[in-house]
Order: sequence, then C-alpha cells, then structure tokens
Amino acid sequence: VALVRNVEKAKNMFSELYDDATLDCHKNENPLETPRKQPLLIIEEADYADETALDHVFSRISSSTTSSITSSSSQQQQQQSFRLFLTCGNVPSQADLELNVIQSAQKHGASFCVKLSTATPLLIGQSSSPSDEKDNPDSPHDVVENALMRQQQLPYAILRPNIFMQMFSSPGLFGVQWGKKKEVEVRGGGGGATSFVVGKHPLATSPISMIDCHDVAACAASILTCSDDDDVLQQQHGGKIYDLTGPESVKLSSYHDFPKLSQSTEASHTCVSSVDTKIDPCTVEEHIVACGLPKEARIKFQSFFDTIGKYDTVSNHVQLLTGKPPTSFRTYLQENPYQFDSPRK
Repeated sequence: VALVRNVEKAKNMFSELYDDATLDCHKNENPLETPRKQPLLIIEEADYADETALDHVFSRISSSTTSSITSSSSQQQQQQSFRLFLTCGNVPSQADLELNVIQSAQKHGASFCVKLSTATPLLIGQSSSPSDEKDNPDSPHDVVENALMRQQQLPYAILRPNIFMQMFSSPGLFGVQWGKKKEVEVRGGGGGATSFVVGKHPLATSPISMIDCHDVAACAASILTCSDDDDVLQQQHGGKIYDLTGPESVKLSSYHDFPKLSQSTEASHTCVSSVDTKIDPCTVEEHIVACGLPKEARIKFQSFFDTIGKYDTVSNHVQLLTGKPPTSFRTYLQENPYQFDSPRK
C-alpha cells in the first residue's frame, strides 16, 4: 500500500511498474468500497497535515493487512499488522508532515518504521560550509530522526543515502547543464575533426560516492521484508542507522562517454549512442542561473553543494542489507541512457 498526497502523480510515477489491472487508487474523499481482487499495489491518498484523514486511511490499511494475516484457525487479529517506509518531499513543513504520519501509523498498529533521511554530512553539525544558516540549524530530517530516537513505542531504522545518481543525470537543479555540440580539429593521425559536448556542473571535479536510488529502495525493502517475526526484525535492525553509498567515489569530469538520445528524421525511430563529453566545473551561482533561478538563490544551495562535494566516504551497508554490491556509476550510465537530458545540437 502506498500512502501519497496526490493520487494522480503517484499513478503516473508507478505507471511503468503497474498496469490498471494491478493498481487500485483510493482518493481520500471518495474511497473505493470494493477494490479489485488481489491488486499488486493500492494507492491511498491523504493530506499529511490532516490528522483525521491520516487516521481514516491508516485504519483502513490496518484492517486490510490484519485480515490478510489472520489465523484461519483462531481468527484472532494480530496487534502489529504493518510496517512503514517513511519518505516525504522537501517542503517547508516536511518534519511536521512526517511526524503526523508516524503518530497515526503507530496508533493504528505499525510495527516498524524505515525512515529515509539524508546524507550524514548534511545533518546538523556535519557541514563545514561557512554559509550554513545558523538561525535555523535543525533540518527536517534532524527533527524526525530525533523524534524517533526519543520515543520508545515504534521500532525504527534510518537510511542516510548519499546524493542519487539520478539527480546528476536528469535535467534540473542538480543535473549536468549540457552546452552545444562543438567540433575540434584533430591534428595528426589522419586529421579530420571530432565532435564532443561540453557540460557544466559545480561538482564536476569533486569525488562523490553517489548512489543509485534503486539500491536505496532495495535496502528499504530488505529491512521491511526481512522476517515475518517483528521481534526478529527489531533485533536485526532496530535503532540502526545505515549510510548508503555507491561502491566508489567518482568525478563527473572523469567520464567521457555519457549516453545521448538521438532522434532520427523518422518519428518512429530512436537510437541511443555515446557521445564524447567534457564536463567542466562552474560556480554554484553560474549553475543556479543556468537553471533559471536568480543568482541570489545561491545562498540557499551553496552549503548543499559544498558538503556533498566532500562526501567521498564509501560504506558497505548496501552489500550488508541486500547481499549485492551497489551499482557503479559506469553501470548506471550503461543501463539508463534514457535518464539523460539529450545534449543540444
């Protein structure tokens, strides 16, 4: 069951994994009374700021999950009936929203919580940037983590991933800004010219142990499904913090074969090829302006870039939790060419 704030956005997000025959969407104001038989995913909608709406949804979730694990012989319902994966978008009220979800889930029988946090160096007291906001030092993740640590009722584990590879590859605030294709004369060896694309990024030359977000999801799933016994789950993972990174620290500037999506003149034909690239560093202000934001916004993001740019520590926690090594950046490039914004011609 996925509890979301917007059903339509969630449906679009899950459309590649689930078709209409395996997906049920429950809008809070008009819940379905009779869902399809054995759906693979049920999407429940609720405003995380509305405690009554959360109670309503979690009551329904608890009833459905409890009935599915009721003993056929005793017909006695289990008290602890579901496990919670907690993640929320970066919004000003993030901490309050997550705490509302925790409180309501706990009230209706949650037996364990996996909290998706942020990279350890980004948390309070870890950043070395002089531009940190001293007037408001507690990040939303700090607030929620501390609340989980103080309470005694709901066992939990915390995932602290480094920056996602997807954030670099997709267009947007943290993605590489691709420039126009250039041709450079090649002297010697037959002459001619070679084409390459120049990219810009504030962290181009910074070694970072970035992680594929699918590995983060796999870690969460491994904890939440590790045992049918909640006591065993708590013994193995209760109160633990896992730093999740890729297998090595890498520099964007060291990769010269970023995939490029090439559109042919025929609308029905698409091919993927590699293109020689040169990714150069730029200032955060230059990057912010290229993203369409005013240069004054640099103050808000400078600390983030400064801190992540120094996070090159590699942990073994992905291997520990999933039994598999984390995805390398080169493998990610090879397997996800369509994730990249096509360089402009």
